[in-house]
Amino acid sequence: MSDNLFYRIALISFLVLFGSMLFFLNEYREKKENSIGKIFRNEQVKFFNI
Repeated sequence: MSDNLFYRIALISFLVLFGSMLFFLNEYREKKENSIGKIFRNEQVKFFNI
């Protein structure tokens, strides 16, 4: 009984940690893409202004 409970708690905590890790990785990737896109757009604007 106690082993089953411990197994359940460990499994649920692992799933929660894994889910939050994926969520934060996704958020970080979106922010990174947005900043790269802004830099690229700024370079394009500078190039067209020349």
